[in-house]
Amino acid sequence: MLLDNRGWWIKLGLALALFGALCVDGARRLGGAHPHFAVAVAQPAAWDGREIFVEPCPVIEVGAGFAVVKDREATLRILTAEPLMKGDWLYAMGTFHADGTLTARRVRRAPHWPIQRTTIYAVSFIVLLVFARLFWKTFSISRAGFAPRPSFTVR
Repeated sequence: MLLDNRGWWIKLGLALALFGALCVDGARRLGGAHPHFAVAVAQPAAWDGREIFVEPCPVIEVGAGFAVVKDREATLRILTAEPLMKGDWLYAMGTFHADGTLTARRVRRAPHWPIQRTTIYAVSFIVLLVFARLFWKTFSISRAGFAPRPSFTVR
């Protein structure tokens, strides 16, 4: 009953509804666990003294004992003794302060992050194309459900 083709659109709808409910639940319960630094910058009093993690983002300004990073529309001043250069990509973890700064406990350069991100997207897209091609080559879809194509034979 669960694995046959009768009512497949209802089963698909229920599966998507369950997935959506789990996403909403996760966003509500885990939204503050690891926020993007833009959330902390937008609500500095709420995040004062809490530890936040800065995902890989580029350094747009450097000075004596600080670096300014930008991601999307938010900027953050990171207080660190780590020597950084403008254009470096970095990860950081530290304590956020109400004045919009982060005292870094750890700073790590991520020089290859743009290339890694592009490669991840490219490989994911290629895998998606391979599986989509295999699926459409193997099955036909109609309102009655999925059915093996007549040309498909199991060897």
